[in-house]
Amino acid sequence: SLHDALPISIYFQQNKKEVNLWIKKSPDRLPIVSRQVCANINQDNILKIERFNRKINVTTDKEDYWYYGKMDQIEPLLNQVFYRCMDGCFLNMDRIESVADQTVVFD
Repeated sequence: SLHDALPISIYFQQNKKEVNLWIKKSPDRLPIVSRQVCANINQDNILKIERFNRKINVTTDKEDYWYYGKMDQIEPLLNQVFYRCMDGCFLNMDRIESVADQTVVFD
């Protein structure tokens, strides 16, 4: 139902059209929507989420997802295993193998 979905609106500059999407909310998924990609990522596969200027980088086991966004919009969608270690970074605590000298090693 739409009650369990997130409204997403994408504006395509090239043909000046807006597309409205609904992505199903799920406590174990993170929706990523941009002009380049539309994905609903399993949070267990996410290693870290970082902000670089206005772009967000979601690093998973297999690939990186880049899109424009704000960390404050992501935080309510994340489950309890994510720790905000800095203003522009979330780490998946379940995927950390070790931390030494400000270096994080993931499994």
